[in-house]
Amino acid sequence: MQDQTARETLDRLMVDTITHEMIRPLDLLSINRSYLWTHLQCDADGADEKVKQALDSIGVATSHIERLWRNCADLMACTHGEMQPRQEPVDLCALIQLIGEENEYVERATGVKLEIAIPKQPLCVTTDSTMAERILLNLLSNALQLSKPGKKVIIALKEKADDVQLIVQDFGQGMTKQIVQTLCTAPCVNTQEGEHPYWVETGIGLHLCREMCGLLEWKPTVKTGIKGTTVILNIPRDKVVATSQLVFRSEGEQAELYKAECRARIRMELGSVPGLEKYWT
Repeated sequence: MQDQTARETLDRLMVDTITHEMIRPLDLLSINRSYLWTHLQCDADGADEKVKQALDSIGVATSHIERLWRNCADLMACTHGEMQPRQEPVDLCALIQLIGEENEYVERATGVKLEIAIPKQPLCVTTDSTMAERILLNLLSNALQLSKPGKKVIIALKEKADDVQLIVQDFGQGMTKQIVQTLCTAPCVNTQEGEHPYWVETGIGLHLCREMCGLLEWKPTVKTGIKGTTVILNIPRDKVVATSQLVFRSEGEQAELYKAECRARIRMELGSVPGLEKYWT
Protein backbone atom coordinates (compact mmCIF):
# COMPACT_ATOMS: atom_id res chain seq x y z
CA MET A 1 0.00 0.00 0.00
CA GLN A 2 2.85 2.34 0.85
CA ASP A 3 4.54 1.49 -2.46
CA GLN A 4 1.33 2.29 -4.34
CA THR A 5 0.94 5.61 -2.52
CA ALA A 6 4.57 6.47 -3.27
CA ARG A 7 4.09 5.67 -6.97
CA GLU A 8 0.94 7.78 -7.15
CA THR A 9 2.73 10.67 -5.43
CA LEU A 10 5.62 10.39 -7.87
CA ASP A 11 3.23 10.23 -10.84
CA ARG A 12 1.49 13.37 -9.63
CA LEU A 13 4.82 15.15 -9.09
CA MET A 14 5.96 14.26 -12.61
CA VAL A 15 2.73 15.51 -14.20
CA ASP A 16 2.71 18.74 -12.19
CA THR A 17 6.38 19.41 -12.98
CA ILE A 18 6.00 18.66 -16.69
CA THR A 19 2.85 20.77 -16.88
CA HIS A 20 4.60 23.72 -15.23
CA GLU A 21 7.74 23.36 -17.32
CA MET A 22 5.91 22.89 -20.65
CA ILE A 23 4.17 26.27 -20.59
CA ARG A 24 7.28 28.39 -21.06
CA PRO A 25 8.88 26.51 -24.01
CA LEU A 26 5.54 26.27 -25.81
CA ASP A 27 4.97 30.00 -25.36
CA LEU A 28 8.51 30.74 -26.59
CA LEU A 29 8.00 28.60 -29.69
CA SER A 30 4.74 30.38 -30.53
CA ILE A 31 6.09 33.89 -29.85
CA ASN A 32 9.33 33.38 -31.77
CA ARG A 33 7.53 31.74 -34.68
CA SER A 34 5.24 34.77 -34.93
CA TYR A 35 8.21 37.12 -34.68
CA LEU A 36 10.15 35.34 -37.43
CA TRP A 37 7.06 35.15 -39.64
CA THR A 38 6.67 38.93 -39.41
CA HIS A 39 10.40 39.74 -39.51
CA LEU A 40 10.95 37.59 -42.60
CA GLN A 41 7.84 39.07 -44.24
CA CYS A 42 6.25 35.71 -44.92
CA ASP A 43 2.94 37.35 -45.82
CA ALA A 44 4.56 39.44 -48.57
CA ASP A 45 4.49 38.54 -52.25
CA GLY A 46 7.52 36.52 -53.23
CA ALA A 47 8.25 35.30 -49.70
CA ASP A 48 10.60 32.32 -49.49
CA GLU A 49 8.36 29.23 -49.55
CA LYS A 50 10.94 27.07 -47.77
CA VAL A 51 11.08 29.54 -44.89
CA LYS A 52 7.29 29.59 -44.69
CA GLN A 53 7.16 25.80 -44.67
CA ALA A 54 9.80 25.64 -41.94
CA LEU A 55 7.89 28.09 -39.74
CA ASP A 56 4.62 26.29 -40.43
CA SER A 57 6.26 23.03 -39.35
CA ILE A 58 7.32 24.64 -36.08
CA GLY A 59 3.75 25.76 -35.50
CA VAL A 60 2.33 22.32 -36.29
CA ALA A 61 4.85 20.60 -33.99
CA THR A 62 4.03 23.05 -31.20
CA SER A 63 0.33 22.33 -31.61
CA HIS A 64 0.86 18.57 -31.49
CA ILE A 65 3.06 18.76 -28.38
CA GLU A 66 0.48 20.90 -26.59
CA ARG A 67 -2.34 18.51 -27.51
CA LEU A 68 -0.39 15.45 -26.35
CA TRP A 69 0.62 17.17 -23.11
CA ARG A 70 -2.95 18.20 -22.29
CA ASN A 71 -4.33 14.73 -23.08
CA CYS A 72 -1.70 13.05 -20.87
CA ALA A 73 -2.25 15.48 -18.00
CA ASP A 74 -6.03 15.12 -18.18
CA LEU A 75 -5.82 11.33 -18.41
CA MET A 76 -3.64 11.28 -15.30
CA ALA A 77 -6.13 13.51 -13.48
CA CYS A 78 -8.99 11.20 -14.46
CA THR A 79 -7.26 8.01 -13.36
CA HIS A 80 -6.23 9.54 -10.04
CA GLY A 81 -9.75 10.75 -9.29
CA GLU A 82 -8.77 14.42 -9.49
CA MET A 83 -11.18 15.40 -12.27
CA GLN A 84 -14.89 15.70 -11.55
CA PRO A 85 -17.43 16.66 -14.22
CA ARG A 86 -19.51 19.79 -13.94
CA GLN A 87 -23.27 19.41 -14.15
CA GLU A 88 -24.64 21.86 -16.71
CA PRO A 89 -27.12 21.78 -19.59
CA VAL A 90 -25.26 21.25 -22.87
CA ASP A 91 -26.92 21.46 -26.29
CA LEU A 92 -25.30 18.57 -28.14
CA CYS A 93 -26.99 19.61 -31.40
CA ALA A 94 -25.20 22.98 -31.29
CA LEU A 95 -21.83 21.30 -30.68
CA ILE A 96 -22.31 18.88 -33.57
CA GLN A 97 -23.41 21.71 -35.86
CA LEU A 98 -20.17 23.60 -35.15
CA ILE A 99 -18.17 20.52 -36.07
CA GLY A 100 -20.23 20.06 -39.23
CA GLU A 101 -19.33 23.58 -40.34
CA GLU A 102 -15.74 22.39 -40.83
CA ASN A 103 -16.76 19.91 -43.54
CA GLU A 104 -15.64 22.03 -46.50
CA TYR A 105 -12.03 22.27 -45.39
CA VAL A 106 -11.83 18.67 -44.16
CA GLU A 107 -13.19 17.32 -47.45
CA ARG A 108 -10.90 19.52 -49.52
CA ALA A 109 -7.81 18.49 -47.54
CA THR A 110 -8.50 14.77 -47.03
CA GLY A 111 -11.24 13.78 -49.45
CA VAL A 112 -13.36 12.59 -46.50
CA LYS A 113 -16.78 14.15 -46.09
CA LEU A 114 -18.30 15.05 -42.71
CA GLU A 115 -22.02 14.41 -42.47
CA ILE A 116 -24.22 15.26 -39.49
CA ALA A 117 -27.67 13.94 -38.58
CA ILE A 118 -29.27 15.68 -35.60
CA PRO A 119 -32.79 16.48 -34.34
CA LYS A 120 -34.35 19.69 -35.60
CA GLN A 121 -34.86 20.94 -32.05
CA PRO A 122 -32.12 21.51 -29.44
CA LEU A 123 -31.27 18.43 -27.40
CA CYS A 124 -29.78 19.37 -24.04
CA VAL A 125 -28.28 16.93 -21.58
CA THR A 126 -26.82 17.47 -18.15
CA THR A 127 -23.11 16.93 -18.58
CA ASP A 128 -19.71 18.62 -18.63
CA SER A 129 -19.38 20.65 -21.83
CA THR A 130 -15.58 20.41 -21.97
CA MET A 131 -15.54 16.64 -21.46
CA ALA A 132 -18.34 16.09 -23.99
CA GLU A 133 -16.44 18.15 -26.53
CA ARG A 134 -13.15 16.31 -25.91
CA ILE A 135 -14.82 12.90 -26.25
CA LEU A 136 -16.54 13.77 -29.52
CA LEU A 137 -13.46 15.39 -31.07
CA ASN A 138 -11.17 12.49 -30.16
CA LEU A 139 -13.64 10.02 -31.67
CA LEU A 140 -13.93 12.18 -34.78
CA SER A 141 -10.17 12.47 -35.30
CA ASN A 142 -9.85 8.70 -34.87
CA ALA A 143 -12.63 8.09 -37.41
CA LEU A 144 -10.98 10.42 -39.92
CA GLN A 145 -7.68 8.58 -39.54
CA LEU A 146 -9.45 5.29 -40.31
CA SER A 147 -11.10 6.75 -43.43
CA LYS A 148 -9.85 6.99 -47.00
CA PRO A 149 -10.57 9.67 -49.64
CA GLY A 150 -14.03 9.32 -51.11
CA LYS A 151 -15.51 7.99 -47.85
CA LYS A 152 -17.45 9.86 -45.18
CA VAL A 153 -17.76 10.15 -41.41
CA ILE A 154 -21.21 10.54 -39.89
CA ILE A 155 -21.90 12.21 -36.55
CA ALA A 156 -25.45 11.54 -35.42
CA LEU A 157 -27.58 12.24 -32.38
CA LYS A 158 -30.67 10.15 -31.72
CA GLU A 159 -33.22 10.43 -28.92
CA LYS A 160 -34.51 7.01 -27.93
CA ALA A 161 -37.12 5.94 -25.40
CA ASP A 162 -34.51 4.74 -22.92
CA ASP A 163 -31.52 6.93 -23.70
CA VAL A 164 -29.83 9.34 -26.08
CA GLN A 165 -27.31 7.97 -28.57
CA LEU A 166 -24.34 10.00 -29.74
CA ILE A 167 -22.93 8.18 -32.78
CA VAL A 168 -19.67 8.51 -34.73
CA GLN A 169 -19.58 6.27 -37.79
CA ASP A 170 -16.85 5.82 -40.39
CA PHE A 171 -16.63 3.65 -43.48
CA GLY A 172 -12.93 2.92 -43.28
CA GLN A 173 -10.92 -0.19 -42.54
CA GLY A 174 -12.45 -0.85 -39.12
CA MET A 175 -11.01 -0.60 -35.63
CA THR A 176 -8.60 -3.23 -34.43
CA LYS A 177 -9.52 -5.36 -31.44
CA GLN A 178 -6.94 -3.45 -29.40
CA ILE A 179 -8.55 -0.09 -30.13
CA VAL A 180 -12.04 -1.39 -29.34
CA GLN A 181 -10.81 -2.77 -26.01
CA THR A 182 -9.11 0.52 -25.19
CA LEU A 183 -12.35 2.44 -25.63
CA CYS A 184 -14.76 -0.02 -24.03
CA THR A 185 -12.86 -1.63 -21.14
CA ALA A 186 -10.51 -0.66 -18.35
CA PRO A 187 -6.79 -1.19 -19.08
CA CYS A 188 -5.70 -4.79 -18.43
CA VAL A 189 -2.19 -5.32 -17.14
CA ASN A 190 -2.42 -9.10 -16.78
CA THR A 191 -0.45 -10.14 -19.86
CA GLN A 192 1.81 -13.09 -20.51
CA GLU A 193 5.53 -12.62 -20.19
CA GLY A 194 6.98 -10.83 -23.20
CA GLU A 195 3.60 -9.45 -24.33
CA HIS A 196 2.58 -5.82 -24.31
CA PRO A 197 -0.76 -4.91 -22.69
CA TYR A 198 -3.20 -4.09 -25.51
CA TRP A 199 -3.50 -0.47 -24.37
CA VAL A 200 0.20 0.29 -24.78
CA GLU A 201 0.02 0.71 -28.56
CA THR A 202 -3.20 2.75 -28.74
CA GLY A 203 -3.59 6.50 -28.65
CA ILE A 204 -3.90 8.57 -25.50
CA GLY A 205 -7.04 10.21 -26.87
CA LEU A 206 -9.10 7.01 -26.75
CA HIS A 207 -7.93 6.25 -23.21
CA LEU A 208 -9.10 9.75 -22.28
CA CYS A 209 -12.46 9.11 -23.99
CA ARG A 210 -12.95 5.95 -21.94
CA GLU A 211 -12.16 7.64 -18.64
CA MET A 212 -14.33 10.69 -19.36
CA CYS A 213 -17.24 8.52 -20.52
CA GLY A 214 -17.03 6.75 -17.16
CA LEU A 215 -17.14 10.05 -15.30
CA LEU A 216 -20.13 11.25 -17.35
CA GLU A 217 -21.93 7.88 -17.08
CA TRP A 218 -21.90 7.52 -20.86
CA LYS A 219 -21.64 3.89 -22.01
CA PRO A 220 -19.60 3.33 -25.20
CA THR A 221 -20.30 0.40 -27.51
CA VAL A 222 -18.48 -0.35 -30.77
CA LYS A 223 -19.59 -2.17 -33.91
CA THR A 224 -16.71 -2.72 -36.30
CA GLY A 225 -15.91 -4.73 -39.41
CA ILE A 226 -14.46 -4.51 -42.91
CA LYS A 227 -17.08 -1.91 -43.86
CA GLY A 228 -16.20 0.51 -41.08
CA THR A 229 -16.83 1.31 -37.44
CA THR A 230 -19.74 2.71 -35.49
CA VAL A 231 -19.10 4.05 -32.00
CA ILE A 232 -22.28 4.57 -29.98
CA LEU A 233 -22.26 6.54 -26.74
CA ASN A 234 -25.40 5.77 -24.74
CA ILE A 235 -26.37 8.73 -22.54
CA PRO A 236 -28.86 7.94 -19.75
CA ARG A 237 -32.36 9.25 -20.31
CA ASP A 238 -32.41 10.99 -16.94
CA LYS A 239 -29.62 13.28 -18.19
CA VAL A 240 -31.93 14.90 -20.77
CA VAL A 241 -33.08 18.41 -19.90
CA ALA A 242 -36.27 19.81 -21.42
CA THR A 243 -35.42 23.12 -23.12
CA SER A 244 -38.56 24.59 -21.55
CA GLN A 245 -36.91 24.09 -18.16
CA LEU A 246 -33.86 26.17 -19.05
CA VAL A 247 -33.84 29.60 -17.45
CA PHE A 248 -32.10 31.19 -20.42
CA ARG A 249 -30.07 30.42 -23.54
CA SER A 250 -26.84 32.30 -24.20
CA GLU A 251 -27.15 34.72 -27.08
CA GLY A 252 -25.32 37.70 -28.49
CA GLU A 253 -21.64 38.38 -27.88
CA GLN A 254 -21.24 35.67 -25.23
CA ALA A 255 -22.60 33.01 -27.58
CA GLU A 256 -20.35 34.16 -30.41
CA LEU A 257 -17.33 34.10 -28.11
CA TYR A 258 -18.13 30.53 -27.08
CA LYS A 259 -18.50 29.50 -30.72
CA ALA A 260 -15.17 31.09 -31.66
CA GLU A 261 -13.37 29.34 -28.79
CA CYS A 262 -15.04 26.04 -29.64
CA ARG A 263 -14.04 26.33 -33.31
CA ALA A 264 -10.44 26.91 -32.25
CA ARG A 265 -10.50 23.71 -30.17
CA ILE A 266 -12.11 21.78 -33.02
CA ARG A 267 -9.39 22.91 -35.43
CA MET A 268 -6.66 22.10 -32.91
CA GLU A 269 -7.93 18.53 -32.59
CA LEU A 270 -8.48 18.06 -36.32
CA GLY A 271 -4.90 19.22 -36.87
CA SER A 272 -3.78 15.85 -35.44
CA VAL A 273 -5.21 14.05 -38.48
CA PRO A 274 -2.79 13.28 -41.35
CA GLY A 275 -3.54 15.71 -44.16
CA LEU A 276 -4.95 18.30 -41.76
CA GLU A 277 -1.68 19.18 -40.02
CA LYS A 278 -1.96 22.85 -40.92
CA TYR A 279 -5.65 23.08 -40.11
CA TRP A 280 -5.14 24.71 -36.73
CA THR A 281 -3.75 27.83 -38.47
